[in-house]
Amino acid sequence: MTLVAQSIESQTGNSDVQLDGGFLSGLGVGYVIHNNLAIELAWEYRSNESNTTLPSNNSPYEGNIASNLFFLNSYYVFNTPSSWQPYIGAGVSWAQEVDIDLEAQGSERSYSSDGDTGYQVFAGMLFKVDDTWSWQG
Repeated sequence: MTLVAQSIESQTGNSDVQLDGGFLSGLGVGYVIHNNLAIELAWEYRSNESNTTLPSNNSPYEGNIASNLFFLNSYYVFNTPSSWQPYIGAGVSWAQEVDIDLEAQGSERSYSSDGDTGYQVFAGMLFKVDDTWSWQG
């Protein structure tokens, strides 16, 4: 079977994307600038199997969605008397690659982009292991 690639950039209207299991990997390193303020550089790669219905076709496409992202984040950590400390933060991201592949009935539609930026705000909890190391989620 030969697959023919077609662009999905021309699609307009509502689409339905159902994500299945996948793979996620990431790593971040940070530095405490002043008592409660920290910065972080982070990387994240994710890939998920997907079922996608496009506006031009009622039959779902099987495929996958993958991305490779880099982040620059800033955190404010709230002091508590315990090792558990809540935080809030904001950051900017850069998409090194976003790749969407859709396959149905022997044909493939694909979309790939890079160089896009994004923004995020978040909250979480960290566990202070000692004065140098902490785990966060």
